[in-house]
Amino acid sequence: MSRLSAVIAALFCSWLLLLSGTPAAGPSSTAESAESAEESLPEAQIQVTVSIFENVGHSYLVGPLALSCPESASPDSLLQLLWEYAYLESVTYNEGELVALETENGRYAADENGDGWVFMLNGQEIDPAKWAEDARALTAGDSLSWLYSLEGGGPDDTSETGYSRPPAPAGGGFWDGDYNNLLTRACSWLKQSSSSASTLFALGTAGYSVDHKYLTGVLRQVSEDGVPNHALLADSILAVSFSGISAENVSGQDLISALAACPDLTRTETVWALIAADCNAYPLPEGAANDRQALLNVILAAQNEDGGIAPERGAESSLPATAAAVTALAAYCEDDAVQLAVDRGVAYLAGRIDPETGYCLGNDGRASCEAAAMTVMALGSLNIPLDDARFMVGPQNLLEQVLAFQQENGGFAEHINGDADVRATWAAVLAMAAQKNGGNPCLLRSPVMGNGSPVIASSVPVEEESLPLEEEPEVEEAFGTSFLFGAAGLAIGLLLGTGALWFAVRMMKQADKDEQG
Repeated sequence: MSRLSAVIAALFCSWLLLLSGTPAAGPSSTAESAESAEESLPEAQIQVTVSIFENVGHSYLVGPLALSCPESASPDSLLQLLWEYAYLESVTYNEGELVALETENGRYAADENGDGWVFMLNGQEIDPAKWAEDARALTAGDSLSWLYSLEGGGPDDTSETGYSRPPAPAGGGFWDGDYNNLLTRACSWLKQSSSSASTLFALGTAGYSVDHKYLTGVLRQVSEDGVPNHALLADSILAVSFSGISAENVSGQDLISALAACPDLTRTETVWALIAADCNAYPLPEGAANDRQALLNVILAAQNEDGGIAPERGAESSLPATAAAVTALAAYCEDDAVQLAVDRGVAYLAGRIDPETGYCLGNDGRASCEAAAMTVMALGSLNIPLDDARFMVGPQNLLEQVLAFQQENGGFAEHINGDADVRATWAAVLAMAAQKNGGNPCLLRSPVMGNGSPVIASSVPVEEESLPLEEEPEVEEAFGTSFLFGAAGLAIGLLLGTGALWFAVRMMKQADKDEQG
């Protein structure tokens, strides 16, 4: 009986140890864990772009940079987030209004002279005090800006050469809030598919901030190549300018002086050279090889009899080339010769729309995403609404036409049912930016001044995300910790149980010896 008792005792001890190490199971515990996991799920996060610009020194105090935040975030909570990440020294509020903001560069406060802060959402002025009252919610891809406005209209937007920025329209009502996500997806695909200066420029027009590594890589390309060749010079100027850096000093290089002196520009390079110089009202010295009048003369002389512009001498007119030229000429329509050229160019663009389908046609006669997108950009630069009768066939406007080329991955195909293409997506982003912000997307809404820099420290995003996916953690994750602890307990129980069984067997053998002895 003593031997049997020992075996039973050992097995009972082993069972107790195994039981103690096994994780609890069963429907009730699973339901409780699932309920607990559901309660702990964080609010959906979205990605927005924020920037703070002051008109005293004509410079960015913060950004533009990407922030991940809850949909319910308010303007003051975003400023609090910027303060926590050490972008701001202090922030002062009064009933939802930004009263004063301090950075390492100084303090910017509202005063009795009328100087103060203006809050902008997607290019439109918003009263932050009414944000909570109206139950406003953010949407992925929104662009939020705080502008320190000076009494008298802010900075002087007229350069020494006489170039003046045309005022942006108050909004034509063609931008649907649901398009924000489509624009964000397009920017994300473009960023993942290309790391060129032209891509950085397009992302900047849409207010889509890239991460520090991406920005540094493109700027290093620009600076290490020395003075870029003809084809890259305008792209480089646009890229650094829309990153908040003056093109007059990029790692010691003056890209504007290089543009002014650059010889033998092609027609396409001339068009984009004027666009690049005007993006930030950069001065081109009168009498330089490429002063503004010289660039204008080349573009005007390039117009064909049909009103279109050919990308090179002797070639047939091209819709994208004509749209880019119209965009470049838009700011100079006070000149009668320029106005006439623009009118003829617009007529050419309207004539390239298929009267049956309403699609813009490329030179191959097929519906073209780039052709439609560049036309939208040109119309935006002239403040021509998308429902202009010359550009409407049926109920679909040109922006809706462009969106028909977007693929599931976010990129845009050049032709219907084609694969996503970098050039087509680049043009689509410019078109969407033109309609979202109003006006010419190639003009900076806030001038970049100062000594320039190869990298802006505040361009490092709080979270480096290429796309603001609103994913919820799976419920199974809530059981991860308990499962690991349970597995560990089971292993320990098995080990101790085996030890107890071995000890019991030893006791039985010792008892046999004692009986035999």
